Amino acid sequence: MKNKPRIILFPISQQILFAKRLALYLDSGIPILEGLHLLISDTQNTTHLYIYRGIERSVANGQPLSFAMSLFPHCFSPLTIGFIQAGESTGSLASILEKVSVLLRKRNQVRTKVLGALLYPAIVFSSTILMALFLTLFIFPKIIPVLTSFKTRLPFTTKILISTYDVLQHDWLLILFLLLFSAVVLFLASRNDTFRTIQERALLGIPVFSKLYQYYILTSLLYTLSIQLKSGVRILSAISLTQNSVPGSTYPKALAAIEERVSKGKQLSDALIEFPYLFPTLVSQMVCAGEMTGTLALNLESLSEEYESQLDEVTKNLTVLVEPILMMCMGFLVGLVALAIITPIYAITQNLT
Repeated sequence: MKNKPRIILFPISQQILFAKRLALYLDSGIPILEGLHLLISDTQNTTHLYIYRGIERSVANGQPLSFAMSLFPHCFSPLTIGFIQAGESTGSLASILEKVSVLLRKRNQVRTKVLGALLYPAIVFSSTILMALFLTLFIFPKIIPVLTSFKTRLPFTTKILISTYDVLQHDWLLILFLLLFSAVVLFLASRNDTFRTIQERALLGIPVFSKLYQYYILTSLLYTLSIQLKSGVRILSAISLTQNSVPGSTYPKALAAIEERVSKGKQLSDALIEFPYLFPTLVSQMVCAGEMTGTLALNLESLSEEYESQLDEVTKNLTVLVEPILMMCMGFLVGLVALAIITPIYAITQNLT
């Protein structure tokens, strides 16, 4: 009885290494099977060994590299496999593998920039919540008996803090359950196309984050199209493969509609004009110029570089814009808790005096 296939994850850094090393071996005249064997001999991670050995077995049995990689759909994207297929059909597998490594590195760099821009606000927000919880759960309870022992009218902020402490103390299991339930619901909803479309449309309506999201997608999307066209992939196949590699659902649906229009004889630039909220006017203008002059791949690469530079600016501006807002929220929340603690103590000392 055969074992069920394992669902494993293959980090993008390892995918880059795989494509880069295999391209180097093939350029040096080493056969692909021997190149895979060299990769295996230089790998210590058991998960990576499992993937490499599976690919090696398939290639040794006469299967093409693209087919062997398709046996691990959770490790290699349809875009990567499509690139490899194009390289095998044109006899330029080594150069295609090199371009795959460049493409994956580019996508990883863009993704890192976006995550880096969002990491700082997340850390500050989490620190604020943890500090407020620490004051409420560990500092405030020590003075509650003192406050209640005096017949002093407590401020409104102190009453709110006492109520919050009571809820956290007695109903923490219910709160934990609600948080976990909400996380599960959001996770399941995120796998629904309709919910993701609504979520992405809402994100595109937020001034700063809409630019961050749009430039992130366009940088990767345009560069992917450019690399494919340079590699000799036909425009319809390039759009189809790019559609499978773009995250979310809004852009893939738009690319599917664009592919349909191009298949009916429409120019790519004319199809892009129909989606102005996803593709700015600059994109359709540059694509139109590339179609007329035969430099579409170069124009797409230039556009990708332009949006990457704009993405850098947006990430810098996001940090500058969000930092004072976060500081104000942090000061307000922590100050409110501190005020709720200090005000009644001050009132009691005044009465004693």
